[in-house]
Amino acid sequence: MLKTKLWFKLMLSFAVVIGLGSIIAAFSINRATYTAFSNMVRQGDIVVAEELAETLAILYKEKGSWQSADEIVLKPYQHIYIQGRIMGSMGRNLERGRGMGQQIGSTHIVVTDKKGSVILSTGEYKPGSVIPVDKGIPIQITEESKVVGYVFVGSMIGAGLLPFQEEFLKSSTKAIFFSLFSMILIAVAVGYFLIRHITFPVKKLTFASKSVAAGNLDTEVLISQNDELGELSKSFNLMTESLRRAEEWKKQIIADAAHELRTPVSLIQGRLEMMIEGVYPVDAEGIKIVYEETLMLTNLIKELSELSNAEAGTVSLRKEKMSIRNVLEYAKEYFLPSAEEKSITLELVIPDPVPELDIDIQKMNQVLGNVLSNALRYTPEGGNIRLSSRYIKEENIVLICV
Repeated sequence: MLKTKLWFKLMLSFAVVIGLGSIIAAFSINRATYTAFSNMVRQGDIVVAEELAETLAILYKEKGSWQSADEIVLKPYQHIYIQGRIMGSMGRNLERGRGMGQQIGSTHIVVTDKKGSVILSTGEYKPGSVIPVDKGIPIQITEESKVVGYVFVGSMIGAGLLPFQEEFLKSSTKAIFFSLFSMILIAVAVGYFLIRHITFPVKKLTFASKSVAAGNLDTEVLISQNDELGELSKSFNLMTESLRRAEEWKKQIIADAAHELRTPVSLIQGRLEMMIEGVYPVDAEGIKIVYEETLMLTNLIKELSELSNAEAGTVSLRKEKMSIRNVLEYAKEYFLPSAEEKSITLELVIPDPVPELDIDIQKMNQVLGNVLSNALRYTPEGGNIRLSSRYIKEENIVLICV
């Protein structure tokens, strides 16, 4: 099965997220731009219609009819000049607004009477046709408060955007998508280096893990980062150190076991060879000596088994309430004859009252026996062995010292 690198998965995920986000942002920005621009055009058309409505109202008041209205509506320069004023009011100067007005001379203008019947039109509406007046700008004679007609300009009568306006939106759309595409490329490039920076320590940990699996417990990972990967590398180094100590302990146990087993095995082997060769008689006393050596050998094997179980975490404990004083007194009495043989003073010191503990008495006696045996073995004649206990109430700990 083809393996996919972690950095590639992260890079692909990063690219998909950036791509989808950019596409959504592009369409959202483009839509918002189109809506804002359309609203701006509509507001401009409304201002133009209001200018025309004022002019036509003056004309109607003077003539009493729509006579000569075509001179205002149908002559392009008139509404071109008005639209140029509108564009100038939107952040450009008047002369530039007039220049812009020359580009939008094809703006549709419709004038209707008060009932919506078309009187004049620069577009497809024919005189006499009726259109709704709810979106028109009223032509109102102020003194008489009388509405004599309505004016519609561009988007107010459903006309689309003019060619130069469409071109502006296309240019804006291209600029938006080009900018977002550039941002995607930059984000992907930066993301690539960031992801490689993140995955490099992971690669080092992978190589180190394979090295440890191959038996090289001296492997260490040096990652100088104050983040989760740095903590992971520290934990990895602690693990390898623990494995090294465990391996050294195992080798020491094996060496000690071999040393301890060698003595009884050698004695048994030598005794039996002497019996076979006739040097020692095959009698009850000789067999008893061999039997005692086999008992010692059995005890050593049992201890090795218990050590193995302890390392595997499968030791079963039979706990019961017991006074630690009684346990220590029993250990002292048990080893007192051996101490007296070497003129060693075996002293028991328990200065403070110690609470009863939940312990496995057999295992506790075994541990104390091993410790005291070693103490007797390495203490010179006439020496002193102190067996003591102390209760630390603040930490709820009982210390046993030899």
